[in-house]
Amino acid sequence: MHKEFQGLRETEKAQEELDELRKKMDAITREIRENSGYVELTENIRARERQLAEIEKEVRESPEIAAIAAKNDAAKVQKRSIEEAIKQLPEMIELQEKLKQERDNEKKRAIQEEYNRQVSSRRLSDVAWHKADIAGRQLNDSYREMLRAAMETHPGRKELESQLQQLKENLNALTTRLQTSHPEYTALQKSREAKERDMRTARNEFEQRTRAGNDYKQAESKCSAARKAFEKEKRRAEQATTDEATKLDERIANLQKESNALRDNALRRAGLLGRNPYPGSDAARLREIQQRLKYHTTADWDYRTREEVRGTVPPKMKEWLLRVRGY
Repeated sequence: MHKEFQGLRETEKAQEELDELRKKMDAITREIRENSGYVELTENIRARERQLAEIEKEVRESPEIAAIAAKNDAAKVQKRSIEEAIKQLPEMIELQEKLKQERDNEKKRAIQEEYNRQVSSRRLSDVAWHKADIAGRQLNDSYREMLRAAMETHPGRKELESQLQQLKENLNALTTRLQTSHPEYTALQKSREAKERDMRTARNEFEQRTRAGNDYKQAESKCSAARKAFEKEKRRAEQATTDEATKLDERIANLQKESNALRDNALRRAGLLGRNPYPGSDAARLREIQQRLKYHTTADWDYRTREEVRGTVPPKMKEWLLRVRGY
């Protein structure tokens, strides 16, 4: 995206104008830095900085602080050696090989995350690593505290820092005065700042337009991939459902055949199979009822109702009997 923006004609033109402004400002800056007062202040600042660096080196190389630094380094080395031993485990080497061979970015990212997770998990479960980590933290805190205290109490350091601060302030004031003596410098600086703001605005707008277009393309691509994946999964599910239904139908048919065979055998043993066109599941019970049933061969049964036998026929029932039966 940066190269595309830089390749625009408007960008090239604006960049050329900025380069021209910077060249003019650099010429004035070189003239300012060649001023004798500026040179003297710069040399004094560098001298104070060298002295402070020598003090810091002296403090760091003192026996007490150097001993703690050595212990801290030893703890770091121990932690690194444990981590290297974890990375050399067979399963970790296998993940590294998979990571090297994988070409798909999504799968590669997943393998890398799994690798990092296992390294972290094994490292946190290692007692020696924990001891080295705790010791390293304590030694690092002690080292920083001792170094700070030694620097604070070192004779002459505060005076040097105060001188350095004053020299920098004097240099800034001199630079401002020298720049003011060149009226065109201020105009060039304002023009450069305006063009740089315009460049930033143009770059942000270009990036937003490009991202919007890329986002739309990516979203459309993802939607298309999702649709294809959905259709594929749908076809697979339908095929699986069809296959399962076919297998289920076959199993039901087999069970039905077995059930019919068992029923026929039971009816055959009961002597019912073949005599009853519709034996059904109640054939045995019906056969038993038929055997126990008393058949009437004459119409010599009592025609009276229970109420007539008992002599408890109500008036309305008598009327009904007379109307229906006739007596």
